[in-house]
Amino acid sequence: MEPITLEIPSGEDIAESIINYARHRQVSLTVLSGFGPISSVTLAPNFPMEGLFQMTSLYGTYINADCDDVPPRFIANPPHSSFSIVFTDNDGKVFGGIVGGEVIAADVVYVN
Repeated sequence: MEPITLEIPSGEDIAESIINYARHRQVSLTVLSGFGPISSVTLAPNFPMEGLFQMTSLYGTYINADCDDVPPRFIANPPHSSFSIVFTDNDGKVFGGIVGGEVIAADVVYVN
């Protein structure tokens, strides 16, 4: 296991960037933390929110089905990922849930 930090630029979809990183390197990965400003987020099942938010926590897993070391029992249905997020608005209200769509970075976001 190798710890990494991804720096995701403004305007990019955070979950998509994480998955693309793993696919490009043919690895599975676990996100332990993520923080930074976001401009929109869609929570599952289909609850979009727009505005300036501060992401305080992002965690989850992406299992790359193309990796040789993934036991078949861990691969049920595509896309083999689940991410959870916690974020606040400018009034200090806290929101969170399972990511159900795009999470767009409003500025540089860091994911570990």
